[in-house]
Amino acid sequence: GAYISVALDLFGIRNIPDRFFEFMSKIQNADGSWLQNYYVNGKPRLTAIQIDQIGSILWAMDVHYRLSGDRKFVERYWNMIEKAANYLRLVALNFTPCFDLWEEKFGVFAYTMGSIYAGLKCAYSMSKAVNKRDKVKDWGKTIEFLKHEVPKRFYLKDEERFAKSINPLDKTIDTSILGLSYPFNLIDVDDER
Repeated sequence: GAYISVALDLFGIRNIPDRFFEFMSKIQNADGSWLQNYYVNGKPRLTAIQIDQIGSILWAMDVHYRLSGDRKFVERYWNMIEKAANYLRLVALNFTPCFDLWEEKFGVFAYTMGSIYAGLKCAYSMSKAVNKRDKVKDWGKTIEFLKHEVPKRFYLKDEERFAKSINPLDKTIDTSILGLSYPFNLIDVDDER
């Protein structure tokens, strides 16, 4: 849903992403997370949590906000944004495992960490629109922590590349590793690693 919302926003179609974010606000868990997926009536279909989805939603919300310039959008969803970012902050500091992007394996994945970083960074960015920056300074510290720790923990020096996951270590070459750089920008695409 997040990727579809971004694509629609890039083409200037705002009403469908608006409805998606409204739906997500109604089904958010009390801890700020969302389950793996839902039926269109809002009932959970699968009850696992993929942490990358939480980061992706915040990233998509920030894209929506930046392209629309609608501050009221951030105000309307600030409670949802804050709960999701607080959840991400906790899982980021603990490198909490979850299912991977492909819903196949359990671990701490590069893609997930990229998504967590982007979600927190986007929530932090949106906090300025609602004058909450002072309240969420810990998000900024967590963003810096991830910027330092993720490359250090995921980079395989002997192989000169990044691992798909740590804990357990998975050296599989997988396109999801690109999430560290694109679209989540945890590691610059021009970084020689």
